[in-house]
Amino acid sequence: MIYGVRKMRVALLSNITVDLLASMVQKTNDVYLSAGFDTWQQEMIMPASGLYEYKPEAIVVLLHANAYADVWDDKRNGEQIIDEWCEAVQTACSNIPGIPIFISSIDVSNVKVRYGAEKRLDQYFENYMNEKIGNLHARACLKSKKYTKHLFTASFSW
Repeated sequence: MIYGVRKMRVALLSNITVDLLASMVQKTNDVYLSAGFDTWQQEMIMPASGLYEYKPEAIVVLLHANAYADVWDDKRNGEQIIDEWCEAVQTACSNIPGIPIFISSIDVSNVKVRYGAEKRLDQYFENYMNEKIGNLHARACLKSKKYTKHLFTASFSW
């Protein structure tokens, strides 16, 4: 405890290495990290995973698009990855209702630059993800009486 305040149980899930961030967050919170690299989706999908045994009070999901760099040059492939990410979040929402889930925006880089009237793919994917998360929120998946919609997606990537 810090100054009589109980530490919050926070699950930090990601498709990138977050050990340094976790070490900082652990100073004021109890932190759960998934057992292996890029296993965050399995943690959310499998009810017998360590995530559910941990019983978090909040989940923070940090995603980086470059972990899947080979798919971001194609709209359908990128959309499929984002859809899979959102399905995992939807599963966690159903399995642990009522806790806040904070999801970072994604930074899509190293995609082909498009010229003319074509929309840049990096911006397209960022907007697509924000729309999907917004849809989850609208369906009351990410609602919590204590937290509002703007806290579920960050306006920047970490």
